[in-house]
Formats: sequence, structure tokens, C-alpha cells
Amino acid sequence: MKIGLVIKELMLKQNIEVADLAKRLGKTKQAVYDMLDKEDVNTSLLRELAAIFNVPITIFFDNSVNNNQSNTGNNNIVLGQNNNVDSLNLDYKEKLESALIEIKHLKEVIDAKDKLLQEKERLINVLMDNK
Repeated sequence: MKIGLVIKELMLKQNIEVADLAKRLGKTKQAVYDMLDKEDVNTSLLRELAAIFNVPITIFFDNSVNNNQSNTGNNNIVLGQNNNVDSLNLDYKEKLESALIEIKHLKEVIDAKDKLLQEKERLINVLMDNK
């Protein structure tokens, strides 16, 4: 499998834009686009990418080489048959991020409604004083 495709897939799953990845790697956007078209990249770059995506470096290797691998550590990602990522924690992380975005949105809605309520209360007080 082309490493560029694996990187694209990880970027999609983690909602990382090319510009953001370029910034994290200290490279230009064009360098990242070039990397996405490659079949292989150097090992030090793979280490950086694995750290950025919080995945084991083995995820970038050809399926035929790394069947039934497992990873132990704090990121709780387990690779099974054919390097398929079988990770509940990635799903939970995505759900958590989605929930946090929703919470932020709802807080903004509440703030907007609070401001509207304050304005209505002010208007009521002005109208009551005019009588």
C-alpha cells in the first residue's frame, strides 16, 4: 500500500488539514502534497507521522509484511489481521471530539440566548419606566 494513501486516510479520520500537517512537520504544504503521492518515505518522517497521528509506526508498512502485529503502550491501538486498525479508543476519541464540538456550539447558543434575554429585560424596564 502506498504510504501516501495511509497518511491521507489518517488525515481524514483525524480531520487534519494539509496546512496543519505541514505546520506540525515543519514543511511546506507542497512538500506534504508531494509526500502524499509517494509510495515510501524515510524512517524519521514515519516516526514523526506516527507521533502526530498517535498510531504505531507499523501502520505505514505493507500488509503482507506485518500481519497479526500488536502494539502495547499508552495509545491502546491494536493491529490485527492485515494491519486493520481495531481500536475502540480511536472511535471513542472521535466521539469525544464530536461531543466537545457540540458542547462548544451549545454554549455559544446559550450565550446568544442569554444576551437576547438581557436585551429584552432591558427593553421591558425602559418601557415600564416610560409609563
